[in-house]
Amino acid sequence: MSSRGLAFSGGGIRSAALCSGVLRYVLQHEVSLDYLSCVSGGGFTGAAYLDWKYRHNQQDSPEWHQKFFNRLRKRCGFICSWRNPFVGIIDAVMLILLCVVVAIILPALTMSAFAFPTAFVVDYLFGDILRMGFQCPTSSARTNITEDQGCALVESQDETFTLFGVLFACTVGFYLLKLLLHPCHSSIRSKLKLLYFCSFCLLLMTFLPWFFEVFLRVHTSVYVNGFVLLGSVALWLGFPPLRNMASLALLVYAYAYITKWRVYKSPVLLINYTEDGFYRALLGSAILLWTGPFLGMVKMAAVQTYNRWRLQKAFFSPESTGCLGCAGISVNDIIPFCSCADATEWERLDKGFVTLGDLVGMKPEYLCNTVVNNWQKDPNGSSSNDAAFELLTLSPTGIERLDENPDEFSSFAGKIQPRDLKLSDVMATSAAALALYMGVYDVKAERVRNLQMVLGVHSGKSLISDPNRDVAGSTISCCRFLPVIIQLFIVVPVILPPFLSDDWHVMVVAWYLTVLVLVLVISALSTGRTNGGYLDKFVRWCVVNIYHVRFMRLFLQTVDHGPVPRLSST
Repeated sequence: MSSRGLAFSGGGIRSAALCSGVLRYVLQHEVSLDYLSCVSGGGFTGAAYLDWKYRHNQQDSPEWHQKFFNRLRKRCGFICSWRNPFVGIIDAVMLILLCVVVAIILPALTMSAFAFPTAFVVDYLFGDILRMGFQCPTSSARTNITEDQGCALVESQDETFTLFGVLFACTVGFYLLKLLLHPCHSSIRSKLKLLYFCSFCLLLMTFLPWFFEVFLRVHTSVYVNGFVLLGSVALWLGFPPLRNMASLALLVYAYAYITKWRVYKSPVLLINYTEDGFYRALLGSAILLWTGPFLGMVKMAAVQTYNRWRLQKAFFSPESTGCLGCAGISVNDIIPFCSCADATEWERLDKGFVTLGDLVGMKPEYLCNTVVNNWQKDPNGSSSNDAAFELLTLSPTGIERLDENPDEFSSFAGKIQPRDLKLSDVMATSAAALALYMGVYDVKAERVRNLQMVLGVHSGKSLISDPNRDVAGSTISCCRFLPVIIQLFIVVPVILPPFLSDDWHVMVVAWYLTVLVLVLVISALSTGRTNGGYLDKFVRWCVVNIYHVRFMRLFLQTVDHGPVPRLSST
């Protein structure tokens, strides 16, 4: 006898409403279903139906069907419901606070962490060249510099333009080489992309501070300066070809002005430069660097967890939602120190929520479709226009790629299991409408992708496919404190400059640059091959445990090749 299945498509709450009508028709006519495949908005209806059915002894009944569909209809405004004005005000306040924290406060903290260390390094390496042609106050006078005492332009020097020319030539050269190289040479292209990125950043952090100092401070008034800056920002935001880079432009502007503040000791936003003030800001950057991984994890998981909570509270059965609809949601979802819990935790009898593994043997079988970003199975079968993602199917019987051959060895065998995934979490992950990659719509979404990345306004779930192994293949429990030690190693060179003499600054700069280069190199290395050796395992461990490596891989769009991704952003 052939199997019968039903597919619910995506489209947010509108798709959920349409699919609920189809489901009502199927249930009223007692049509037997073997499979229920859902994605995005269709998963609202599909996952909620299976949750209600599980809570009613896995049996269909017109009585609870009526309650289920009434609940769907009454709670269709799940994000902000105004049926009760008091509840609507609370929902609106929470939504606004979430947007402010995720899109403004946390990005401002995490992105500003590297600003002052970058200014310190640029000043140490290129400060003398950038100040050629300027008359600057002596070191003894830097503790209280006024606007009139800042560096004054005398005449331009050839050494400064030579520096700009060399960096510009390197940037263009590496970029052209990357374009000319065939896409099948992904490893070489990733290295060229890294070199291009580094040279371009150096060019921006040297030329823009010099340009702002010469043309926006020396030759123009404060009002003209502000007009030029606001006009350039409006150009980035309003001109369509430049809009997709608007967020990065604003970030570069901020870094360039902080670097100018350090190199030329001139006021920025009416804030006069002092050595004590700069070093206090440097210590503040050290604190932000230390807390950066925690802030980054909160920023990454906040939208996903909030969306999951609202969906679960609105559509799932009362037995599965618990108090305030928070059943199954914990601090671990906001700050996921470990994405999967131990097996004993999942085996407790009264856990209050339904996992994907609980639905084994229940008809219809639930199939959730989602996307794993920055992962390709075949390292040689991609072209420059192919999106780097794989389609993944999550079901109570297993997790597999959509194109996986049943005769092949399962990619996730012995790794993450359906019992590790909560049903509400799977539903929200499939409904991640703000995902960084959107399949065939990726080109249309490219305009906002960089803005999403920098601000952290995106939804999705990070899962460790094999959480029980570390870099050496032994249990990961022995390495739980190693990320904290590594994070301290990253922060130390930012803490030391205020307490050391100028003679020791060379060691601090070398330390900082070494850490930065290591992060960039590890971020550019692809992983996922079956026999990658210890280097592959080491890179995977860094991706899972070091936030700065994970962020730079996202920024550089580094793709994992092979049958299994160690860390997947679905």
